[in-house]
Amino acid sequence: MSTLAWTDERIAYAMELHYGEGLKWACVALLMNTQPRTVHRAVREAEQRGMRQSNRRAA
Repeated sequence: MSTLAWTDERIAYAMELHYGEGLKWACVALLMNTQPRTVHRAVREAEQRGMRQSNRRAA
């Protein structure tokens, strides 16, 4: 359960970075059912982008 919740949180954060708040949960629910591998790849890419952006903001 905790692993699933953590993964959902991670995916939600990535979707929020990528699409904005509104589309987040709809995208997650749809993609997790149809293309989980694509979701995990998108999460990794979005996290890397997000880290670079937040580093730029902090600098």
